[in-house]
Amino acid sequence: MIQSLPELRRQFQADKQCVHELAADDPRRVPRLSFEQQKKQAKALLSQWRDPNPSQGLAANHAGHDPLVADRVQLADAQRVIARKAGFASWAKLKHHIETADLARQALNSGLPSAPDAGRSVLHVRCGHDVMHKLAVAGFQGDFLAFPDPYVQGPVPALDDQQRFIRIRADFISANGWRTPEQAYNELVDNYQALEKGRNYESIAFWFEHDAYDVLILLKLLHFFSEYGKRAADMRFICKNHYPGVERFVGIGQLPADAMRVLWTQFKPLTDEQFEFGKLGWEAYTDNTPEALLNFLARDAPPLPEIIPALKRHLQELPWLHDGLTLSERITLTILAKHGSMNAARLFYHWYNTVYEPLPFLGDSGYWLVLDALAHAETPAITLETMSDKAVDWQVALTTFGQRLLAGEARWTAENEYDRWFGGVHNRTATGIWYWDNATGQVVRQAY
Repeated sequence: MIQSLPELRRQFQADKQCVHELAADDPRRVPRLSFEQQKKQAKALLSQWRDPNPSQGLAANHAGHDPLVADRVQLADAQRVIARKAGFASWAKLKHHIETADLARQALNSGLPSAPDAGRSVLHVRCGHDVMHKLAVAGFQGDFLAFPDPYVQGPVPALDDQQRFIRIRADFISANGWRTPEQAYNELVDNYQALEKGRNYESIAFWFEHDAYDVLILLKLLHFFSEYGKRAADMRFICKNHYPGVERFVGIGQLPADAMRVLWTQFKPLTDEQFEFGKLGWEAYTDNTPEALLNFLARDAPPLPEIIPALKRHLQELPWLHDGLTLSERITLTILAKHGSMNAARLFYHWYNTVYEPLPFLGDSGYWLVLDALAHAETPAITLETMSDKAVDWQVALTTFGQRLLAGEARWTAENEYDRWFGGVHNRTATGIWYWDNATGQVVRQAY
């Protein structure tokens, strides 16, 4: 459903709501960067480099990319290193970011922020609702559309019949208890109707980050709008993999409202070449063999390099050749082996998503499917005791078979029937299983 951001802002203020802020010690929280502080850090680093003590001098402290000589280093060298640590190519770009962030905070603190997207009709599209109120509070005046569908799980077949595709996805969503069958179907139908209305806007902005959940939805949208002449004249996007100062960047949903104004300055126009690339990427993911996605990722100089790491990570959600586990499953077993049994909420929020997963892409409901598959099999790798409908009351522990899997003494697919979807691939024991061979970076098919 398309929603008006100015109307949401009025409702938000009328209800005296506050945008949720992360705890001060949360590694996902955005610290306020001070330019004066950055200058002091650069001067302190320069002093360290010039210290004659070998344990304090240049050799011990230089983290830059360029070779430096102690008696020749300048303040500019230290500034460049500080900037790179913060994720910037230069000191000037770090300074520009801090100035932009300060202006964004000042605009919000004024209570009457100017609209960053003024002057045209804009539809802001995101894979969920997490930034919707933040965009409203930040002063955006366009409309907002959440287009959530977890293509990282369940069947995603290549179909020209949109209604049939919607029905398949709705069946998957409702089968897992996330929506009733009617709700799941109607919401997806509404979302596709909203995309059709999007063709009438002057501009469409895609708000995404670098994980597989976001990237696969972005590919779907690029495929949907791939036909020139049947999309807004101005199509733009972001696909973020970091935010300055954030220790653990999971996604733009963790950022405060003022950061939305900063991100808006970083949007890039989508080119015809990128639309074509996105279309091909979607076709590769929905193909009935994972070889198509692997071949897609092998292309030189991809027009959308931002999406490549997520798709490479997602290929590792195929069962691995040596133990039959997906990477998410192996990480789960590793956590339990290292830290002992625990409740499911702690397992996911404290360990899996915050510490171990290299590119977090599963929400909690998607992760519960991972636990369910590991627990409810002929030969389970974990035990899962659910005392209530709250994840904090679900106790998870490693079984002996789980320990054998981690030790390389067993293979999940040799002991359990396999029947799952990976995009358009129906991966099952009955027809042969596609595996990820991490040693070669290839996919292979075996009888079981």
